[in-house]
Amino acid sequence: MPAQPQQPPAPSFWELNITKKIILGLLFFAAALACLFLLIPAARTSLLTATDIIIPALLILLALLVLFQLARRKNAFVVILLGLTLLGGLSGWGLRTYSDQVQATKIIVLVPRFDGEEDQNNFRAQIIAEIKLAAKDLPDVEIIASEDTVTRDLGATYARQLGEKAQADIVVWAWYKTSLAPRLNMFIEDTSPAALDAPLPADASQPQPIVAYLRALTMRRSFTATSDTFTTLMAALLNYKSGNYQVFLDRAAQLIATKDVSMLLVPSDVDFYVGVSHTLRKETDLAIEVYSQAIKTNRKGPAAYNNRALAYIEQGKHALAQKDCELGLVIDSQYTVLYNTTGIALLGLKDYEKAVRAFSFVIANDPTDSRAYHNRALAYQALGKTDFAAADLKKETELRNTLSK
Repeated sequence: MPAQPQQPPAPSFWELNITKKIILGLLFFAAALACLFLLIPAARTSLLTATDIIIPALLILLALLVLFQLARRKNAFVVILLGLTLLGGLSGWGLRTYSDQVQATKIIVLVPRFDGEEDQNNFRAQIIAEIKLAAKDLPDVEIIASEDTVTRDLGATYARQLGEKAQADIVVWAWYKTSLAPRLNMFIEDTSPAALDAPLPADASQPQPIVAYLRALTMRRSFTATSDTFTTLMAALLNYKSGNYQVFLDRAAQLIATKDVSMLLVPSDVDFYVGVSHTLRKETDLAIEVYSQAIKTNRKGPAAYNNRALAYIEQGKHALAQKDCELGLVIDSQYTVLYNTTGIALLGLKDYEKAVRAFSFVIANDPTDSRAYHNRALAYQALGKTDFAAADLKKETELRNTLSK
């Protein structure tokens, strides 16, 4: 009797061809997802790192090589891989878009190491705890404790560089002064001024203003200070950044009324934010009152004049606005924000030639200022120079599209 042919053993799961295809397909999907997620932000910066560019590029080349080899062999599986790769790319793009939207609404507070005493980390931990307490009612606040030290010599410039690198809205840094009465010199850098700009008018035929803002708040704080004043200040600023202007105004009033001598805060700094809040809420009478007080005390000169001028423009008092701009430019003749406001006031006064010159000065100093192009286009249109107006509006659109990417 002939021997029965021996049956080959059944292949295991990992030896099945379908298993290999599933794994390969998932790898292609994941690679495409990762590449799109990483490459989109990399395209917006000049920092070409291995993580941002090299690794995704290598993955793309490897995927293309595998697809090419499969296509040469006329393997039908290549169609499935292409589909999975496309799905992974679309998913990566969607995740990046969602991540950017979340990032845009999040408020980031960066706290570098303090310069001075040996026990600085303990005191910094206390400051971070107070910021967390201030942010307890705001869900989208992230606090980053940086290991970088902002020294007294490096100062605000370095602090702002760290803030921009971390995409922070606020940077809190400090240095110690050792004396008979040791104190902490604290600075709060505002690194996201774009959030403070006046909203764009719904009517495209209206000029677009720029609200002046503060770069920093300064204070001195004794080691024995209670946390209430600083917590109230941070709660006010975080609500201000979130657009909760009424909450900010309530906290600011509480802060000013407290008069905490253990933490010396420049009152006009808080007042200036109060004025901006009123400006953004279209409460022009209150805004004018606050800015007038700031001008009277000779604090925040050109910025206060700019914002009071915008309040006058809102009321249709263009001559008063132009006068404020002139007074502000006497203090700082290179303050470009004032030239934009000057141009808007001149538009209201129908002095279009001078308005064109004012907006042109802004553009010469900052060719990426889309508002200035928009406003100059309005002046050109009033002068009947439609070709120049069309060119400026085209440039404005290009700049806005670039910023939105």
